[in-house]
Amino acid sequence: MNIKEYVSYARKEHVYDCYTNVIKETKEYEKITRRQICLDILDYIKDIEHFTSLITYKEYNALINLYNDNYQEDDKIIYKNLSNRLLTIFDFKEKQYVIFDEYKDIIYSHLQHMNVEALKQRENFDMIVPAIIKAYGMLSYEHIKACLKHYLPNYHSHYELFENTDNYLQYYSYDIYFFDGYILDKRFDYFYDEIRVAYTQFDHFIKDDYFIPKKDLLSIKENDLNLNSKNNNKLYIELKNNFESYMIDNMIEKLRLFVHIQAIIDENTFNYQFYKQKINNLLPLIQKVSREIPSAIFHGLTEKQFLKKYPNFKDRNQAKLPTDDAFLFFKLYFGLLEYTNNKYHIQPKIKKIYQQINLPPELIIPIRDYLFKHLNIIDQFIRKNPFHFTKKELELVNNFKYSISDTFIIMKYDDEFAYLMGRNGNFLVKGLHSTIEDVIPKYALPYVSPMNLIPFKDVIIYDGIITGPTVQFSSKMIKQFQKEFQNNTNYDSIYIPTRVS
Repeated sequence: MNIKEYVSYARKEHVYDCYTNVIKETKEYEKITRRQICLDILDYIKDIEHFTSLITYKEYNALINLYNDNYQEDDKIIYKNLSNRLLTIFDFKEKQYVIFDEYKDIIYSHLQHMNVEALKQRENFDMIVPAIIKAYGMLSYEHIKACLKHYLPNYHSHYELFENTDNYLQYYSYDIYFFDGYILDKRFDYFYDEIRVAYTQFDHFIKDDYFIPKKDLLSIKENDLNLNSKNNNKLYIELKNNFESYMIDNMIEKLRLFVHIQAIIDENTFNYQFYKQKINNLLPLIQKVSREIPSAIFHGLTEKQFLKKYPNFKDRNQAKLPTDDAFLFFKLYFGLLEYTNNKYHIQPKIKKIYQQINLPPELIIPIRDYLFKHLNIIDQFIRKNPFHFTKKELELVNNFKYSISDTFIIMKYDDEFAYLMGRNGNFLVKGLHSTIEDVIPKYALPYVSPMNLIPFKDVIIYDGIITGPTVQFSSKMIKQFQKEFQNNTNYDSIYIPTRVS
């Protein structure tokens, strides 16, 4: 297959992703064509050192087989990984992976003249690094250095290279996203902020590095699940028996993401309507497996291992919701916002809010404001129940009707609450995934902002959006606020009428 044939059907997004996996200093997406991307990669791999840096010893052997017209079906995963750098592509006519016609002479020449022994010596390192990233989800540079010393004590030269430059990461750039002192499984780069927050949440608590057993690490690398675990293996077999391969990849990837950030896994996690019953039947097993998958939030421990190792664990920072409750709130709240938006077309460009992550606040605010000006929408939502929430969950949604929207002044923080002063009362408020202090630091107080306070279970929270400051206070005004605040030691709750059944 030649480049012209390939670019006639290839999606530019995929081609550009491959381009970023190979070329460090890339041209902007809008300023380069699919054809030019393929030619730029061709120009790059003309240098034998560049080409060598892009492949592993296993990939070298797989390419040798292609060179000898000895296509190996067992090497399909290796060919697929090579395709993420456009060193192979899938030919739908031949129904197998091939090499671009324009690349063949250069690649085959390199395969004959490259330093294979050096590549072989690097094999263990090439295998372990992506395995660490895939299994842990996220690591700090210090954490991965500790892992390298643990798994590869005899590979000091490679470790030094890894420690002193990010160039070595180019070998794995199709697996890894690295930024600001952290390394992440590249599949989750859109959720970098969420996983980083999760990863750092228990830094004060987890004192020792944990090292996943090597055989489990390598099983995760190959299968995305540790098939040495009985439950994981059982789930893997059930998925293979019931779903298409692309769906299995998507489901396991989403499962791993939710484990890394400790999101709630329920019947709405996997959006395959035609397979709803099959997913519901497997849900108890999926939930059990989720507690046996290494988690970024626990630095490589599974949830079961974490709770066993720290039986007296208690999150020291109580000024925010427990993780499960925070995800439950967003599950209910975003479901309600999506229903509101789809019914009343407030933000027509947004189709999906429920179960989404990292939505820009400026897109959500108009929908939220419309909802709380038309509280009858909540009753409509409860009657329709489009996301099949349980009775208890719908009761929590019903309580959103008693929210208070006003301008508040954040006055102070302690270990349990943020203290807000309003025009008609003062409130003790908890954060969601993070404390309000994480959003508005103590030095910025007093801080004024419109906020939406919501009753949730037995506490008051806010909807995660703080804007402002809308007002700049003089020192005289600040002293007056502090005096009023200190004189009022009573804190209001949000009144929820008792429902008569």
